[in-house]
Amino acid sequence: MTLATTKLKLSPALRWLLLVPAALAAWWATLLVGMLVYDWVEALCPPAQVVSGFCTNPRVNAALDALMIVFAGLSAIAVEAAVVRTAPGRKVACCWLAFAAGSAVAVLGFGQGIMMASVLAPVLSAVTCGFVYALVITARLRKPPAAA
Repeated sequence: MTLATTKLKLSPALRWLLLVPAALAAWWATLLVGMLVYDWVEALCPPAQVVSGFCTNPRVNAALDALMIVFAGLSAIAVEAAVVRTAPGRKVACCWLAFAAGSAVAVLGFGQGIMMASVLAPVLSAVTCGFVYALVITARLRKPPAAA
């Protein structure tokens, strides 16, 4: 038996307890990777176009804006995937609960600047990606078993 074929069996009670930490870990991991990629792209800004520590290059700024939108959506998917993977049961309900909680955090957490396009786009990305992923999970987990 190799490590690759060994599955760690956790009790259902422990898996329920690990649900929120798993969701938070997925969010933090996505945030960390997003920040690393953001810093890498920001470093591509030509030195002549850095004013007071800010890049004024339109292409680099467009790429940075796109990264924020992409990683906001990926964070929603990662959180919901972690919840579905960790939950010992009621996976569809847990997925929709994670979507609702994440959407509330995205909208209410950034509500002060929601009228700014730079904040609105990542919030819409997170909510949209979370909604679509929850629909996909619902369809996959509620699909009737194939006839033999």
